[in-house]
Order: sequence, then structure tokens, then C-alpha cells
Amino acid sequence: MDLSLLIPVVALSVLVERLLETGINLVEINYPLLTQNPTYSQNKQIITSLVGIVLGILSAFMLNIQLFAALNISGVNAIIDMAFTGAIAGTLAPYSHQILEAVLNLQKLLEVLKQVQQGAQQGGQPQR
Repeated sequence: MDLSLLIPVVALSVLVERLLETGINLVEINYPLLTQNPTYSQNKQIITSLVGIVLGILSAFMLNIQLFAALNISGVNAIIDMAFTGAIAGTLAPYSHQILEAVLNLQKLLEVLKQVQQGAQQGGQPQR
């Protein structure tokens, strides 16, 4: 599997995460009394999750990012594909940095395994 196909979705998650962080910071700076509300943390988590999904969907449409199309899964309407892609990206936004790191590490691991396999097929040692 070519993991580079997932990079646009992860990049979209990073974009949504940055937009959410900026929005949260602006609200907290302009409305400091809001943060003193006892239910602020719980409400903040729910609101940012919902706003993240909406931002993800809007961004996927604006940038025309389609996960199913990238994975060569046919039969999925482009609008549904972009909505689903955006919803995934928005949901994953809080974890985007960890996901990006994991995808990049997995890509490196697959490259090393490919070299090991090629070395085994050639009867030699893998290149490092």
C-alpha cells in the first residue's frame, strides 16, 4: 500500500487542527470570563469536535480531497467521498501530529522491509 495517498487527509487534519487552535485562542483572549465557567472544558471539547468536523468537510470540498478516489475505491460519489474525507480529517484533527508521524514512520519501515526482501531475493545483505 502506498501510504503517500493518505498524506492529503493527514495534511487536511493538520489544517483543521491549526484552524481550531487559532479559533480557540481568539475566543479565550477576547472572552476570558468564558474560561472561568466550570463546564468550559467539557463544552469546549464537544464544540471543537463538532466545529472540527464541519471545518474538515468544508476544507475537503474547497481543496477537492477525496480519500476513496485516492485509494482507487470506485463507485463512491465524489460529494460523498469529500464529505466522508472531511469528516474523517475533522475527527482526527486533535491527533493529526501523531498520525502524521506514524504514517511517515510506517512509510520508512515499509521501505526498509522492501530492501530486506530484495536483498533476500538476491541472496545478499540488505542495503543500509
